[in-house]
Amino acid sequence: MNIRILSRTMSTFSQSTKHNKTYKETLGALEALINHTVPSGISTLSQNGFADSSHAQRTRVVPPQNPHKQFYNLKAMNSYVNVLKLPHQKLSYIHMAGTKGKGSTCAFCESILRNEGYKTGLFTSPHLIDVRERIRIDGIPVPKAVFVDTVWDIFDGLKQSELFPSMTTYFRFITLVALKCFLDAKVDVAIMECGLGGRLDATNIIRPDVCGISSIGYDHCSVLGKTLDKIAFEKAGIMKKNVPVVVQPQSSEEIMPVFEEHSKKVGAPLYVSPTFDKWESANNLHSITLGLHGTHQRMNASLALSLTDIWKLSQDIKKSTGGKDISSSSSPITIESTTSDSGGLSEIQPHKLTSNTLQGLTECKLGGRSQHIEFPIHKLHFYLDGAHTKESLTYAFQWFQKAAEKRGAEEDSWIQDLSSDEELEEINHLAPMLHGRGEETLSDGDNLEERPLRYLVFNYTGGRDANQLLEPFIKKREFFDRVFFVPTDSSHFSFSKVHELSDSDREQLENLQQVWADNSSSKIFTRINTLLEDLFSPNNSSEYHRERHIFVTGSMYLVGDFLRKLSALKQSRTQKE
Repeated sequence: MNIRILSRTMSTFSQSTKHNKTYKETLGALEALINHTVPSGISTLSQNGFADSSHAQRTRVVPPQNPHKQFYNLKAMNSYVNVLKLPHQKLSYIHMAGTKGKGSTCAFCESILRNEGYKTGLFTSPHLIDVRERIRIDGIPVPKAVFVDTVWDIFDGLKQSELFPSMTTYFRFITLVALKCFLDAKVDVAIMECGLGGRLDATNIIRPDVCGISSIGYDHCSVLGKTLDKIAFEKAGIMKKNVPVVVQPQSSEEIMPVFEEHSKKVGAPLYVSPTFDKWESANNLHSITLGLHGTHQRMNASLALSLTDIWKLSQDIKKSTGGKDISSSSSPITIESTTSDSGGLSEIQPHKLTSNTLQGLTECKLGGRSQHIEFPIHKLHFYLDGAHTKESLTYAFQWFQKAAEKRGAEEDSWIQDLSSDEELEEINHLAPMLHGRGEETLSDGDNLEERPLRYLVFNYTGGRDANQLLEPFIKKREFFDRVFFVPTDSSHFSFSKVHELSDSDREQLENLQQVWADNSSSKIFTRINTLLEDLFSPNNSSEYHRERHIFVTGSMYLVGDFLRKLSALKQSRTQKE
């Protein structure tokens, strides 16, 4: 990030807190929303309110019945923004839905527009290490002081809502925090990723200038539907009258007709993003370098280029019409540079890209996606990707196979100093192992011709099908020397550390090992720290001196746990040097 953008961003924020709350207290209050529990006194909104972040004397809040119909609807969000008097429609939005690649597409959009000189806001989920990753201004997580003040401003404001706290979920609350942060920072564009589905998602209260839908696949089927056409219908719910929507080419023929039908119903112009090689041809480039690795990211980059083009066009139109909202116009934006794809839909026509746009593609970073972290003294290479559907795991596996072949590949820079003091203390016992080998990178017995060992570390969340998720790896079972199944330290429902393995977690790990059907190469670890001890320990003499490539995947929460711990290990090493 250049100095001009960094200076502009930091000048936006005040580092003081007006509510006299700590960051830890704030996280405790937010965790109460995850479990639908609140500190005692919230029903009467006493003076303490959410200030009591301890786990003592919490009151269970019973959500409304029939959650699929009521608990996910938009009534609460519209009530909240009205009570808060949050003028969220003053912002200019890019709205993004999809099953696979929507977060990466949002990251590409943000990086492109930031490098072109726009002030950006980015809202994505889930976070990997720190909740502030979800809310970024000019690519930087909002400072703790700003986050704390914004959270408590919203807690105070929501006391007037009849739906608070019974219908306040963690994601809805964080969405409100993001909107207020973007308004306070006066961003030029807010790029919003849907959390779940689209039609009834908390983000769907916004009126965007352009919508995007990435690849559709099976995920969250219990909520969105068990068929692709039903899932596609939920994603298509972000379409708005006269607002252009760009979709990726889809792998299943039953998806695109849903998009076509819904776009006609609501009056949203529908476009298809081109393949990425067409952008390369239009720029006379053999290959455009992307900051997010893997061939699947080329599809996401193309969608991002299409979306940012239309967003910039919408801003030009707004200027010429005195800032009139395009969704309230009598006619939609006309995209002239299109061709017809094989299905007869309008495909965005690639064009010559500016150097700033190319820089945005190259510099784009998003943690937990095709990420490489190395500990060269120990010859350990961690490859992390939060893929969690069969299709995305296939793409991630392809990336790992290619990346692992490049021995000595450059380490990704996305390791942030976001680990907590507790995490640093917990991981501290590994510190001696980090320095036990001295500064040598090869021992006398090392063989440069010997291929690296390849390990798979896997788990999943959300009631998904273990057989389907492991299928891409089982087909090439011989590729991996060892396979480790390990629980996450955090979960979707709580950010509290898990120190004892629950019966359900143990059953899931045992089921994974059974599906893998090769007990000689697989092993269950009950804690991530135990696995790290095994990897870093010189006592494992048969493998310790070999180069080892570890692929961590299957769950964003698992990847987030590893990132947090590896970040702590990096910090521990830095502090010792």
